[in-house]
Amino acid sequence: MRLDPVALAGHGVNSLLAEDDKTITQALLRHGAGLKAAFRLMGQLCDRGIPHVFLKGPTLQRLLYGEAATRPYSDLDVLVETERLNDAIEAAVASGWRSPGRITPYHFHVVCPPSDAPLPLELHTRWVDRANLYRLPDDAGLERARLGAEGLPRFCADDLLLYLCVHAHKHGFLNETALALGQPAEWFLSPASGNRLLWWLDVALLLEQSYEELDWKACTERIWRWNVIRPVAITLIMVQRLLPASKAREALANLKLDTFHPQLGRKAMRRMVIRNNKRFMSPNAATWRPGRMAELPDLLFPIPDALAAFLDKPSAGLMDRVRHPFQMIKRIMGK
Repeated sequence: MRLDPVALAGHGVNSLLAEDDKTITQALLRHGAGLKAAFRLMGQLCDRGIPHVFLKGPTLQRLLYGEAATRPYSDLDVLVETERLNDAIEAAVASGWRSPGRITPYHFHVVCPPSDAPLPLELHTRWVDRANLYRLPDDAGLERARLGAEGLPRFCADDLLLYLCVHAHKHGFLNETALALGQPAEWFLSPASGNRLLWWLDVALLLEQSYEELDWKACTERIWRWNVIRPVAITLIMVQRLLPASKAREALANLKLDTFHPQLGRKAMRRMVIRNNKRFMSPNAATWRPGRMAELPDLLFPIPDALAAFLDKPSAGLMDRVRHPFQMIKRIMGK
């Protein structure tokens, strides 16, 4: 991958491996500008009494990378309460961003383009969209937020681990089917897979960091309560596979996920993975949207055990299976 600048840029690790002074200086300047914008936004949000957390971006620099490298990021992601979104947009406008062009009730974030800011801003009202079988509350992790070493509010280490896993799985939603099909390691590095090495590296470094001890018991309890077993397990399996020197294997054992086995999706999902086995296919709407559509059979008609886990019941009855497709459609549409 060192010989392919395009592949490195696609995985977000090109600047991490840079050795020339110009590239390193540019990365530091971008990070400095991002920090300045983040502090300006934090001040406006605090003035309005809006609870918030910065997701990834500048908060991972001191926590995970330190002096070793400058972690690249192309925008600021901030989680706010759903009912305070309009107030948060006002704070963003006062901090150098423009109002979002459109707000849709079924999407989990809005994008504020920069006006006097160095990079775009995404205001999140949930970790991910609702096209899943998770029981994640919209404000998951906000009540346990803490100030990072750089002075910005971030998730505690436990919530951050779960968020990074769920976020990576959202983009690499074909990974479980690909693992079950026995796809080679190269498939998971192809653009069509939706994966980025940087996200797995974040998880690996979080498992190594010494700032804050992970509470494995609390993590395990939240994984089951929020029904995010699959995204956490699959992401840690990917970290273990692509970064074998990491502590991902220990994390799987600590979370009691070391016996988890990836499962095949339905026919549509299997066909999507096989079709996207071209190494240099571009990640665009032509591959992304059909891939999300291929998830629908698993979402609307999940296997009984998956439906029972989503409903938090010992088993799913006939009426549960009949009602579920209609309730899932309403959930996806934000109703």
